[in-house]
Amino acid sequence: MQEITNADLTAASALAQLLAAGIPSEEVVDVSRVAGQGVSSIARAITRVASRVLVRAGDSELDVSRRYVRAADEFFPLVTALGIYQFRGHLREALRQEAVGRVERETGGVRGARDVSVAFADLVGFTRLGNRVHADEIGRVAGRLVTLAYELAQPPVAIVKTIGDAVMFVSPEPTPLVDCLLRLVDAVDAEGEDFPQLRAGVARGPAVEVGADWYGHAVNLASRLTAAARPGYVVATPEVRAGTGASFRWSRALPRHLRGVRGPVLMARVRAHPAPGERARGLLEAAVQALTLPVDPEPAGDDGVVG
Repeated sequence: MQEITNADLTAASALAQLLAAGIPSEEVVDVSRVAGQGVSSIARAITRVASRVLVRAGDSELDVSRRYVRAADEFFPLVTALGIYQFRGHLREALRQEAVGRVERETGGVRGARDVSVAFADLVGFTRLGNRVHADEIGRVAGRLVTLAYELAQPPVAIVKTIGDAVMFVSPEPTPLVDCLLRLVDAVDAEGEDFPQLRAGVARGPAVEVGADWYGHAVNLASRLTAAARPGYVVATPEVRAGTGASFRWSRALPRHLRGVRGPVLMARVRAHPAPGERARGLLEAAVQALTLPVDPEPAGDDGVVG
C-alpha cells in the first residue's frame, strides 16, 4: 500500500473545501485535468534543463543523483514562486476577457459557445525536413517557432496549444489576431532561408472552450484554411475581414472546397498595409496572387466532420 503523505492530505483538504463551496465535482475534475497537463509539461521542461545543466562528463550515477537532490532543494521554492506569479497574471487576464452580460447574469451562468477568432499557423515542409536533418535540428526549429509565437502573442490573443510544427491561437477579436499572425510570418521569414516558411489560416464563429482546448466549426475551418494556404500567406474568411475593418489589405475572396468542410468556403489573403514610403503592389499582381491559391484535390466530406 502506498504511504499517504502530508502533501496528499493537504491536497485532499483543498479538494474537500472546493466541493463544500458548491463547485460541482465534474468542474473540479475538469480543472484538475487541465492543471495536471500543464504541470506535467512544466516538469518535463525542468527535467530537460536539468539534464543539460547538471549532468557532467564522467559523472557516476551517484554524482548525478546527489546533484539533482541539491538542485531540487534549492530551486523548487523558486520555481514554485515563479509559477504562482505567472498563474495569477494569466488568471487576471482571463477574468478581464470573460465578459458577463445581461443574459448570463439573468440565467446565472456564462454560455458555453461564443464567437471567437481562431487561427492555426504551421511550418511548411516540416515533416519532409525531419527526413533530412538530425532530430536536434528539428527540435530547434520547432522550439524557435514556439518562442516567436509566445513573444508576439499579446493579450487578447492567446496561444491555445502547440502541436509540433503548428501553433493554435484564439482571440475574442480578429484584428489583434491577424496582426499577430502577419508579424509571426515576417519573424519566421527573418530566420533565414534554412528555416521553413510559415502559413496561417483564420476563421471566426461560435466555439466552445473545454478544458484547455477549443472546439467548434470555426476551429475546424481555421485548420482547413491553414492547410490550403500557400507558404508565407495568411488567409481568412469574410467574417474575419468584416471584423477587422480597414486595418489590413485583402485580396479578392475566392470560393474553395476544403476537406472536411461542407460546401465552398470563401477565403482571401490578408496583408499589412504598406509602410510609409513603401511602394504598394499593382492591382494586376494582386489579382494574379489571388488566382494562384492552391487547389485542394480532395473533395469535402458529406457530413462536414473532420476526417
